[in-house]
Amino acid sequence: MALEKGDIDLIFGSGQLAPAEYQALQKTGKYQTMISEPSSTRILSFNTTYGVTQDKNVRLALQHAFDRQTMIDYVLNGLEQEAYTLFAPGFPFSDIKLEHYTYNIEKATQILEEAGWVLESGSTFRTKNGQTLTLVIPYNSGDQVHKTIFEYLQSAWREIGVDVQLIGEEDQLFKMRSKTGQYNIIMNDTWGVPYDPHMYIRTMTGDKQIGYYAQKGLAVSEQLTANIAKVIRSTDEGQRRALYESIFQTIHEEAIFMPLSYRTNYLVANNALANLSFSMQQYEVPLKNFEVK
Repeated sequence: MALEKGDIDLIFGSGQLAPAEYQALQKTGKYQTMISEPSSTRILSFNTTYGVTQDKNVRLALQHAFDRQTMIDYVLNGLEQEAYTLFAPGFPFSDIKLEHYTYNIEKATQILEEAGWVLESGSTFRTKNGQTLTLVIPYNSGDQVHKTIFEYLQSAWREIGVDVQLIGEEDQLFKMRSKTGQYNIIMNDTWGVPYDPHMYIRTMTGDKQIGYYAQKGLAVSEQLTANIAKVIRSTDEGQRRALYESIFQTIHEEAIFMPLSYRTNYLVANNALANLSFSMQQYEVPLKNFEVK
């Protein structure tokens, strides 16, 4: 590793280190290590315009076939908090009570069976009218955390008869695929402080955005995007709260996002640097605050 060789002084951002790598460096006692407060929500976004995730029952079943706590304990090594809501409590207008999609394999299986996704004798994956229940899931091959989470989900969802095809791609190809909507599920983060919920919700109305593909295939797409347009323009606090409640309720009922965890950032540095800190904005490295000894 470049930090251990002395080629670099700092590693910043949870995408740069797997949780186990962060903890291994921390345990050596040779480095300065820090974990930020939750800065955004790590989510899976379902594409409602592509393949099997057009089916709401598939989306619901996948929600119930995901064990957040196991993922956090064994994939994220306990470094993040489980998330059931799109935005963490404390963000504006995010105190709306919604029933959680809890881990329940029996319920997930029942939903698929009743929706016609059957597991034939001797088969590994479910089918419906000759179509296999296959998920195309791309990820940025440079992000260690995304890769590990998806490998966990691949194994977990296989238990209910879902064929998960993971496609690791370099950054440019990954971004191109996300813009063209050639996927069933993709991972991304909400915008965090100070932008959530307004800016992330707004992306749902923008062409070729991940949020756009999440809502475009819904029967209620037109009403949902109309409410988003209204809430972005409104300056009336009461109206905004009512609109956000409707928006969040629709998003939840349609199961178009799967919150995984409230994301934190990692920082590991050698002793050449001092006055280390995090920015309020999750992707900003506050170099102006750092000092070279």
